[in-house]
Amino acid sequence: MIEPARPRKRLLSERSPSASHRRARLVERIDYAPDLALFRFLPEEPLSFMPGQYATLEVPAPDAPRKLLRRPFSIASAPHERHLDVLVELSEDGAFTPRLWDMDDGAEVMVHRRVVEPPVRERAGPRRRHVMAATRTGG
Repeated sequence: MIEPARPRKRLLSERSPSASHRRARLVERIDYAPDLALFRFLPEEPLSFMPGQYATLEVPAPDAPRKLLRRPFSIASAPHERHLDVLVELSEDGAFTPRLWDMDDGAEVMVHRRVVEPPVRERAGPRRRHVMAATRTGG
């Protein structure tokens, strides 16, 4: 039996927003150290999220531009802000973060419409105090 052909993954520039994705344009990068930067993206439409959630970004793979790499990043901007900020530590051996470091203002990424991980306070029940710790995300 012949299996149906899989649809090919399109280049980022060829991808159109869908029910599951939206485009976001890099509008600013703030370097805090050679390997730590804030990337500010402007999504083509507002992103609805609550503090503590993360967004999944996609960029073309370096060796296969038709393949998209996906990574989750904690959202560093406030829910009322129009832009999407992510604080990223460069992983020089990684596949994703070097792609971000190579981007110029105006470059586009795809962002999943669905942000995930409900805030801890929503899942914690009656508890009022929480201890939270963070590490790097991406890679």
